[in-house]
Amino acid sequence: METQIATAKKGVQRDIYATITGKIIEKLNNGIVPWRVSWAAAGLPQNLVTGNEYQSVNRILLASLGYARNLFITSKQLETLDGAILPKERPHVISFFGDANYDPNADAADIEANPGKKELLPYTVFNIAQCKWDAGKTFPEVIPEFDPIPDCVPIKSKDQKQAYYNPLLDFINLPNEKTFPNKQAFLWARFHTLVHATGHHSRLNRKDLIQMSEFGYDAYSHEELVAEIGASYLMSHYGVMLEFTPSDEYISEWIKRFESDHYLIFSAAYQAEKAINFLFPGEAANAQ
Repeated sequence: METQIATAKKGVQRDIYATITGKIIEKLNNGIVPWRVSWAAAGLPQNLVTGNEYQSVNRILLASLGYARNLFITSKQLETLDGAILPKERPHVISFFGDANYDPNADAADIEANPGKKELLPYTVFNIAQCKWDAGKTFPEVIPEFDPIPDCVPIKSKDQKQAYYNPLLDFINLPNEKTFPNKQAFLWARFHTLVHATGHHSRLNRKDLIQMSEFGYDAYSHEELVAEIGASYLMSHYGVMLEFTPSDEYISEWIKRFESDHYLIFSAAYQAEKAINFLFPGEAANAQ
């Protein structure tokens, strides 16, 4: 019996990786790059009751749904607020790390704060727009961020043709702002290279950064996805919108990567999260 239970739980874990990756692929097939969807106007996805911010892949998925407000709630939490789910509304599947005694029939409200982190497991949430509320119900306002842009490495302008991070000499090359089509494009380049810089061996020591410098640039590498996710977070954090129309090659290449590796988006999102927490130390406590 123990063997059967263990096997079933491993199956659940494998399935959630495939399920979430499938949702990412579905977005890409519809022309939406989920990690590039801004949450500047709708707010960083967070739980309505706890106020905890969703992180990693959960943040990417929930922000890409396109709701006016990125406030989410579990069904059990909704009951405590005397709310109700509107007819025909379906929950959104996300994931959390829970211990091996996870009960798949339990409500996420009972387990989302569980300190045991052994397996990736599914749970569901609803957006506040999917729920019926008492008249006069109000929700927290979206508060824009105005923190100074962090720096962890010298920025130079030696080469006016391209922006890049040099991991061997540990500096960012950033052309003058006037060489970019607009300020948004300039900030994207700055944020993108800044996230790369967090991977230096003296900081987060991301092995993929060193491998990319040794074997050449790969626009669809794990490290590049880390930089894309991290830069997108920073763009939203500062309320900057960047128009982006993905090419067919961009879409197809990422789909191929995700189809062959169901762990890629999880790993890259996790590393991007670590990069953001490095740049903004002390802000990771209010998260889930």
